[in-house]
Amino acid sequence: MSPPVNRTSVPATINYYLDPSLGGGETLSKLEPHEMQIHDIRGSEGDFTLDTHGFQVVQHGVRVDPEDFADDGRRENLYAETAGIVKKATGASRVMPISHLHRQQSHVDSVAAKSVSPDSMKTIGPAMVAHVDQSYQGAVALLNDKLASEAEKASRTRWAIVNVWIPLHFPVPREPLAVCDARSVDEQDLVEQALVFRGAFKSAFKGVSQGSGCGMWKVRYNSKHQWYYKSHLGTQEAILLKIFDSKLDGRARRCPHSAFKLPNQDEKAPARESVETRCLVFWDDQSAE
Repeated sequence: MSPPVNRTSVPATINYYLDPSLGGGETLSKLEPHEMQIHDIRGSEGDFTLDTHGFQVVQHGVRVDPEDFADDGRRENLYAETAGIVKKATGASRVMPISHLHRQQSHVDSVAAKSVSPDSMKTIGPAMVAHVDQSYQGAVALLNDKLASEAEKASRTRWAIVNVWIPLHFPVPREPLAVCDARSVDEQDLVEQALVFRGAFKSAFKGVSQGSGCGMWKVRYNSKHQWYYKSHLGTQEAILLKIFDSKLDGRARRCPHSAFKLPNQDEKAPARESVETRCLVFWDDQSAE
């Protein structure tokens, strides 16, 4: 599967899962780095859709201020506006934002903090590893966590998990987000790992089950993978990421993603700051599968 011939691209390292038997682990030094071409979709954003590719760039009018998340009322208003972005893009019956991540630390500072103690991390940096936030089993666990007794009823019709990724500064100064075309990722490329939250992640995902049965996907290297990003992504733009979809009709069910280091990146540039809001999405008029 090849990208359009006129698309520009940049070479960059994507860190992939490395089997523990080969020395793999959680740190970057224990991942498997591969240089990939990251294709810029600027000018052809409309060619990519959530159900076909697993990601989509949309325009929005939401003003995101991280301070709003500290106030219950303002956070609910921001969540409601974010839900509107997803509902408009997907035609869903209901959208339920359930959590958010505010990333405001450079990769270098994030690595330094983790080396001291992952449990003491106060802020969150970019995730420099190919991953999907929930595995299929982990998605079901998340639905049960958030809806409890209502989860069984909600799962009778189509449902999904969609993340809304919004940069807080223009242009994104460093370590932008890359997304992988879901069609280029085979099921055998996905490796389930148990969720374990440390440091700032604990408060961000308070009430979400961890451990066995509540997994995420790490991603094995495959030369077929097609990676994309949008250069100069604006603060009035959002990247929608498909984390899970109950539908089994051939549409995208998950979108691997990772931050990456730009070629000739200015290491003195300020940290990339972004907010990623996780949403449960429901289509009451569609069958679950």
